[in-house]
Parts: sequence; C-alpha cells; structure tokens
Amino acid sequence: MTFNDLLRKWNGGILKGAQTKLAAKAEVDRGTVSRWATGTLMPGEDMRMRLSKILDISIDELMDCLKQGHRKYYPGIKSDVSLLPMETSRIPIVGVVSADRFRMSFEVTPDEYLPFLAVQPGTVFALRVRNDCMEPAIKHGDIVVVRKQEWANSEDVVVAQLDGEFTMKRYFPLEKHIELRPDNKKHGCIPIKDPENFHIVGVVIGKFQKFI
Repeated sequence: MTFNDLLRKWNGGILKGAQTKLAAKAEVDRGTVSRWATGTLMPGEDMRMRLSKILDISIDELMDCLKQGHRKYYPGIKSDVSLLPMETSRIPIVGVVSADRFRMSFEVTPDEYLPFLAVQPGTVFALRVRNDCMEPAIKHGDIVVVRKQEWANSEDVVVAQLDGEFTMKRYFPLEKHIELRPDNKKHGCIPIKDPENFHIVGVVIGKFQKFI
C-alpha cells in the first residue's frame, strides 16, 4: 500500500482533498504531504509518531507505505557509501548549495530527510543544488549526498568553504595553488592561492536527479 492509498483509506475512500486534510491536521503545508507521497521527503521521527496517531496506523505500517514512494522515484543511487532502506540513520537535507561562486544557505528543517539511510550516522548529509555550474553531471534541482571529510582526491566534486561562504565544484590541487572548476564550461574556475581561508567540507558521493 502506498502513502496515497493510505490517505484514500483514511479519507473514506476518496483521495481528492486527502493531502490537504492531512496537512491541516499535521500542521504542515500541502506540498510537504505531497512530497511524503512521492518519496522525495521522509518525515522525521516526531512527525512519524504524529502521523501514526492521525492516520490510526502503526509506525511500522506507516513506514512501509512511505517506502513504496521512494522505491518508485529513487530506484537507486550511484555511490560508494552504503545506503539502506531504513533502520539505521537518516540522511538530513541540511540546506541549499549554489554551484556558482560561494553561496550557500542552511535551511535546516527537522522533517526533511532523504528516504535512504547511512550505515555510519552523522557521516553524510544532503544538499539541494541551485545553479547549472556542474551540468551535465549534476543539474539544477538535483539533491547531492555529501560525505563529511576535510580532504579530497584530484577531480573529486567537493563542497568547499572560502572566507565563510560555500560552493560546490571539482577539486584540482595544482603545484602552486588549488583550483575549483565547474563542469559547465560557460562558468569560470575559482583559483585558491591562499589556503588559510579555504577548507573542504565534504566530498559528493552520490546524487538524486530532479524529476517532474
């Protein structure tokens, strides 16, 4: 049973209006409920308990319904980190990264998580991408999974910080300086000649492509 099937059952056999009704009872916007249904957003622990009571269903049954959504829209992810369907530690979506020159805003929402889990808690996080600098590999609207680490190999895609601001680029350690290069050639590279104010936040290890 999918999450929409659950909503239809809860709403007396009628799906129309069920997401709006649930949004009002759970005190979230309708878009959030829609994303639960499509598998692009996983409710946090407190919200799952709340939904369990509202929908009169066990948390295990609720999770089974939510998993159906993420199987439909996230059939897999190329990654060197183990991602599991549930059970361990969720991957939080902690903000938005602009792939152009050093802009990033953290918009942490406790109920926003990817519908996959990391084997090692706290070692990975996710970011929504704004900008086309890393196209075609990473597109505007994609969600990238980032492993926290302060080092990278040449040509890794990194989330980096310079003077307190952030960007996502491909990392090139050269003989006399570091360069952060976009995959999209219409954007310029960023030379880092003073490493004192530069550090790597993490390395991109996977992505979820934007879908319509």
